[in-house]
Amino acid sequence: MVRDATLDDIPAMVALGAIMHAESRYSFMAYDGEKVAITLKTLMQTGGFVRVHVKDGEIDGGMVGYMGEPWFSMERVASELALFVVPGKRGGMAAWYLLSEFGAWAENQGAKEITLAITTGVKVEETGRMYQRLGFEQVGAHQLIE
Repeated sequence: MVRDATLDDIPAMVALGAIMHAESRYSFMAYDGEKVAITLKTLMQTGGFVRVHVKDGEIDGGMVGYMGEPWFSMERVASELALFVVPGKRGGMAAWYLLSEFGAWAENQGAKEITLAITTGVKVEETGRMYQRLGFEQVGAHQLIE
C-alpha cells in the first residue's frame, strides 16, 4: 500500500535514506540525516510528493519528488528526488506502485513532464527497463568532478 508520509514517518525515511546512500555511488559524500529530515518536512508542508510503501505494517520503500519549472518556461515539471525500496523487497511491486502514484500526482498538479533519474548506480539496467515499461525514455548523462 502507498500512502502519504507523515511527520511521524520521517525517522524511518531518514533511516531508509541512509541505506540508499550507503549502497549508492554517492557513498563517498557525507550523509546528513538532519538535512534529509528538513527536506522531507519542507516538501510535506509545501505540497511536494512524499509517499511511503507499507507492507505488513512496515515501511519498506518510499519516493520523494517536487514540482518545479524549467529555467526557460512557466510550464510545470515533476521531478523525482529519491525512489527507494529496501534490499530484499526489490523485484516486487513497491517501486511500480510508488511510480504510479507519482505519475498520478504529477498529472493532477498539471505537469507537462515527469523527470526520473537513476543516479545512485544501483540496479541501473533493471530500473531503466522498469521506467521504459512505464513509458519513459532515457536521456541525460553525468560526470563526477574529483
